[in-house]
Amino acid sequence: MVRWLLPFAVVGCGRIGFDPLDGLVVTRTDNRAEGGPALASIAELPAEGLSLREAITIANNHPGPDRITFDRDVFPVGAPAVIRIDRELELDGDDTEVDGTSRGVQLDAAPGFSEKLLEVEGTGVTLRALGFGAGGTKPRIVVEGDAATLVNLEFVGGPIAIKIENAADTKVADTNILTGSDIGISLEATTGATLENVRIDRVIGDPIFASNTSDLTIRACTIVISDKTLGRGIRLENTSRSFILDNLVDPGPAQLISMQDSSDNEIIGNVLDGGNVGIALFGTSSRNLMFRNVIMGSTDEAMFVDATAVTNRILNTTLFNAAAISDSAPDTQIANTLDATTGFVAPVTYDFRLVSGNPSIDQGTDLGLDMLPDSPERFLGAAPDLGAVESF
Repeated sequence: MVRWLLPFAVVGCGRIGFDPLDGLVVTRTDNRAEGGPALASIAELPAEGLSLREAITIANNHPGPDRITFDRDVFPVGAPAVIRIDRELELDGDDTEVDGTSRGVQLDAAPGFSEKLLEVEGTGVTLRALGFGAGGTKPRIVVEGDAATLVNLEFVGGPIAIKIENAADTKVADTNILTGSDIGISLEATTGATLENVRIDRVIGDPIFASNTSDLTIRACTIVISDKTLGRGIRLENTSRSFILDNLVDPGPAQLISMQDSSDNEIIGNVLDGGNVGIALFGTSSRNLMFRNVIMGSTDEAMFVDATAVTNRILNTTLFNAAAISDSAPDTQIANTLDATTGFVAPVTYDFRLVSGNPSIDQGTDLGLDMLPDSPERFLGAAPDLGAVESF
């Protein structure tokens, strides 16, 4: 829904650059910048239409909310039209939405251009349903503004997909970052970011790398590691008060979750399949909670706790064909661990409920934690089950 009206009359449909429902409508695939940085409205444009750069310039110069969409004839579904970027696009206006829903839109670097494609500096910017190609050597998107929302994006190959730095409350959701990219998502000096339902598949570096970051949530993501001798699935450095919840990190010799000097984080409900180490805590990584995690097929250690990583808790872990937990710290609390290869409903589909009559049912110690976060009860029966999953 358009939330502002341009101060002039526009006759016709979106083909000339504006539509009462869709807002500013991009009708050109080139990178034209008619009017330069002073462009204030589509009244200044020639009749043949609007480029993405021009639409962004208008939105930046307009003080209120703006919506940018794409002409369905120029950007058909199923046959994406490519906009070649030869100079960085800067979204520095507040409350701007760039929406490619039900359109075929891909942004990529023009030949010879190696810088980042799009920088988000304004507050409350939304990028929706856009594709990004593999050209160039710098990040596709750099987020520096607060409260940005990136949803339903597709990245294929190329350098870092998304870099979030010095920003607050960024959300990335329902997004795919596929083969060949560098680090999938990089977070530096950010707070309150959320990554939800993101698939990062065989990128070259660390799929998710957060440093000097706090209050990060990574939920319901799927990660497949490419270079399994170097990459780590989720890598935290100097990161605190974060929640790593209900993710699947797929097979390969790597540290599937790695924490360096990172404290007060909660790693809960994840399935870590393969790797030489499921979860590794290095340096001064303290007061972290690892709860209800499944670790499968780890070759060296299911978990590794450095001697300097103190006051951590490892509770209700299921080890399935996995190496043991290696704990060098003096005060790690480890409880309710289940190390077994049988007695589960369907490990091949990651269903680690215990079959009826399993002797590990009701054999755990009640530690005051919630084994059933979606139910009013904390656990079933007389006591919690051993392992990561409370069985019904």
